[in-house]
Amino acid sequence: ALAAVVPFADDPSVRDELRKQAADAELPSVLRGMFRIWAGEKAVNLIANGSFEAESPLPCGWQKGKLVGRRTDTEASDGRFSLAARELMSEFRFTPEAGRTYLVMYDVKCSASSAEGKFNCRITPCGKGVARTHIGTYDISLAGGEWQTLSGVVTTGAGTKSGIPDDEVVIDLYGKKYEPDETVWLDNVRVYKID
Repeated sequence: ALAAVVPFADDPSVRDELRKQAADAELPSVLRGMFRIWAGEKAVNLIANGSFEAESPLPCGWQKGKLVGRRTDTEASDGRFSLAARELMSEFRFTPEAGRTYLVMYDVKCSASSAEGKFNCRITPCGKGVARTHIGTYDISLAGGEWQTLSGVVTTGAGTKSGIPDDEVVIDLYGKKYEPDETVWLDNVRVYKID
């Protein structure tokens, strides 16, 4: 629910309030980090080519399979290019520091509001190739014809219980049950370390 502020973050009064909240030492560090990023603080994006402006690297598909989608210049929320497909299936990976928290953000758009079509995000921290957990935001109904910024948070395990620290995070962004005449676009995929 906090991410509902993101589309308004360019408003100077909203940005000032985000900065004020980010400076509040009584808030958890994760919240302060999210507020800093939303307020426009410069941070390193851990996803290479997350706006798809270069022809490569592009994400793979599910479990390192073939990407279901194509790079296109018909729509974009950032730059000129995005990925598009009826039932987009894209997978991104990054190497985290164990025991740190990361903010995952991405922009998504559907050509029209869909009765059946839903968008999904699954974030999976892994240690030595074994999934520790799945953090999912499933069955998101997209408002047709407009870009939406969605986000999620993941804290990687330091291996204190399992003995295996998380050494990779897998992010699956995908659509399902869209009609043949519906298109989903994905753009501006980013991951920031926030603590």
